Amino acid sequence: HSHRFFISGGAPLKKEYFRCYKNMGFNIMEGYGLSETTGPIAIPYYKKSEPGSVGAPIRGNEVIIKNKNEDGIGEIWLRGDAVMPGYYANDEANREVFDSNGFFNTGDLGRLDKKGSIHITGRLKNVIVLDSGKKVYPEELEFYFRQSPMIGEIAVFDRQSDGAPSVFAVIVPSSEIRSSFSDIRREIAELNSGLPQHKRISRFALSIDELPKNSTRKILYREIKKLLDQGMYQEHEKDNAVLNQVLTGDSPESENIISLLKHKLDEETLYQNQTLQDLGIDSLRLIDLIVYFEHELGILIDAEILRDKRNLGELVSYLATLEKTDGSSLDERILEGEITTPMNPFFNPLHHITLAVFRVVSKILWGVRVINIEKFEPENSIVIANHQSYLDMVWIAYSIPREKRHNVYVTGKRKLSFLRFIFPILPIIFVDEKNGIDVLKAGADILRSGRTLIIFPEGTRTDDGNLQQFRSGASYLAKKLDKSVIPVSVHGSYNIWPRTRLFPKIFTSSKGSIYIGDAIIPEKFETVDALNTAMMESINTGIKKLSC
Repeated sequence: HSHRFFISGGAPLKKEYFRCYKNMGFNIMEGYGLSETTGPIAIPYYKKSEPGSVGAPIRGNEVIIKNKNEDGIGEIWLRGDAVMPGYYANDEANREVFDSNGFFNTGDLGRLDKKGSIHITGRLKNVIVLDSGKKVYPEELEFYFRQSPMIGEIAVFDRQSDGAPSVFAVIVPSSEIRSSFSDIRREIAELNSGLPQHKRISRFALSIDELPKNSTRKILYREIKKLLDQGMYQEHEKDNAVLNQVLTGDSPESENIISLLKHKLDEETLYQNQTLQDLGIDSLRLIDLIVYFEHELGILIDAEILRDKRNLGELVSYLATLEKTDGSSLDERILEGEITTPMNPFFNPLHHITLAVFRVVSKILWGVRVINIEKFEPENSIVIANHQSYLDMVWIAYSIPREKRHNVYVTGKRKLSFLRFIFPILPIIFVDEKNGIDVLKAGADILRSGRTLIIFPEGTRTDDGNLQQFRSGASYLAKKLDKSVIPVSVHGSYNIWPRTRLFPKIFTSSKGSIYIGDAIIPEKFETVDALNTAMMESINTGIKKLSC
């Protein structure tokens, strides 16, 4: 009987790759060794391998961790049959790397778990020592930030800021998700919130190309720093230092497209490697841009293909290849096309019981009150609210009159779709939040089916408790479909359950409250942007009243 397995070595293995192979039924083991250990010195038994661990030392070898910090991370020292006797004819080098007990200093940093398995966290020479004396391990942070689907590659190192060392990163955005500088900044801020203050990335730059590496695929930090000093990476949102190739056409068609693009974006000069995100084009404005080009050029644009274009150069080349055609525009397909979003076949009566329990708990723990509840009569309308915490949705849901709840839906992130197996028949339509067209199509389907839609126009929970800029998806749907908007202002939930906490505060003096504002009628506003501004002002007015 034989066993088949993979051995990974040479560089850290991403956890998602480990799990991917395991889920396919393959056994995979991540080993550890150096030139000085004649190959591997640690490797787990294939049945006990786990992501992030290289296992315990193989028989005849041992490991100790010296100079540990508060997390148990320190210098990895090895001794045993696999370790070399010493560098040939170099006593000085041997005295530097061997201690009096014969342990060899690997120069690597790591920790031991309760099973005695080694977890590599970085190289000693890469450690960042801050002015506070705190130590930051770049490889540990790289491993942490690579969990984001928006980050393809990342290199973390120290860089002087106001005369002091700071934690800096150069990032290559994922090829699967076209992210702008502002997208990555928001993602870094969210991931930073889960780290101690001294470990957080303070500044970053974006790279269009993959990071420089040697023949064994290890990142060359010295080269990255040199390129950074030469201005080859984007350090600011409007930084054109790395986008210095002016966008020009190579045919009458592409020149016309560039001219239209400049007019639409109100830009005198555009650059080859700029992205639409760099120019502030969010998912809704992308739809507006597609509709604009479809009308001006008489073409039909595949939004999926357009969104995958890496920069303006690729975008113009794609548009120039499209032939004139007759057909429905993207605007029409979203707002007038076939309704394809599946609705729940019936309303789960258990929701009434669950919401009643939440109402009682919220009242007892946080004294939640609802002001102007008599105005909360959603009827094929859009309910908008500011987003302070996960509690917002619960408080709003139990405030909706019982007889109206079966027709109220909310769109949720697809990564949370597992909830449907825990709570079947939830009134949630799970969508890919990165795909604005899918989100708007689902929202339009819900409204066109006679239902009410709850939207958080900020798009995500606030970082600091303050109201964030509204995305215009809600105002787009309200204006285009002529649906009234009910503004709901939420106050207090951020103090009770900020996004930096895993669970809400149970014993707290903070109180929660909801304010139902006057309905907003879209036809009173000439444009989507004007309606969006009015919606944000209404929510802000409600928050101020609750704060008094």
